[in-house]
Amino acid sequence: MMCPQSSSVRKKMSGLCKGQVQICATINRGVCSPGETLSVVAKICNSSSRNTRLKFKLQQVTVYSCQDNTNSSKETLFKMVGDTIRPNSEQTASCQLKVPSDAIPTIHNCEIISVEYYIKVYLDVSFALDPEVVFPLVILPSKFAPAQSREAVGPETVESPAYSEFTSSTFTTGLDPILTGSGVYQYPTPDPTQHANITSDYNQWPQGAASQGSVPAFIAPSVQHPGPTALHGEEPPLYLSIYQHQNE
Repeated sequence: MMCPQSSSVRKKMSGLCKGQVQICATINRGVCSPGETLSVVAKICNSSSRNTRLKFKLQQVTVYSCQDNTNSSKETLFKMVGDTIRPNSEQTASCQLKVPSDAIPTIHNCEIISVEYYIKVYLDVSFALDPEVVFPLVILPSKFAPAQSREAVGPETVESPAYSEFTSSTFTTGLDPILTGSGVYQYPTPDPTQHANITSDYNQWPQGAASQGSVPAFIAPSVQHPGPTALHGEEPPLYLSIYQHQNE
C-alpha cells in the first residue's frame, strides 16, 4: 500500500459517441493520514468523436448495519476538474489531492459501521457512461501513519554501552586489585592515617581521598598479644618431660 499503484481502463463508446477512450492513472501510495497530500497522474487517450474532461475525486463511503438492515451514504471530500480533451488527442494531467484534516480513519473491523475511501479518476463524456479508474485508500490516524522522513533517513539505532565501558575508575572502593607491570594483580597499600582514625573511634577519610575519587580501605587495627612467659630464673620444661608426666 505504500508503493505507487497503477491501473488503466479502456472503453468503447456507443450511441451518439463513437470510438474509444483510455485512461492510465497512478497514485504515489494507498495509505495516508488526515491532512496529507497525495499525487495522482493520469494519461488519457481520446479516440472518440466527442470532447471529454478529466476529473479527480476523493469519496467517502459509510455503511451502517443493524441486524439484516444496511444503509449507506457517499460523500465527496475532494474534487478537481481538468482541461477539455479534444477528439483524437492525448493528454497527461496531474493532481495534488489533499486529504481533509478532519477525515475520520478507515473502519473495517466494526459490525455496525464501516468507513472506506476511494480515489476515482474518470472521464466526463456526454451521452455515455463515464469510464473510471478506482483506487482504494486507507486513512490511518496520524500517530500510526508511517513517517516519510524516517524512510528517507533510515531507522535510528541506539547502542547500549558494553560492560567493558564501565571502567574501574568509575566505581572505586579502594579494595580493587591493581595490575602491576609483571602481569600480577596486587592490592594497594593501605593509608596509614586511616589506622589512627579507626582506633580513636572516629572514622574520618584522609585528606585527598575525595579528590582521588576513591574510598580508602578499611584496615583492622593490629593488636599483638604477648605469648606465655616462664618464671624468672626457671628454664622452660622440655617436651619429653611433659609427655612422661602425663603417662604416669
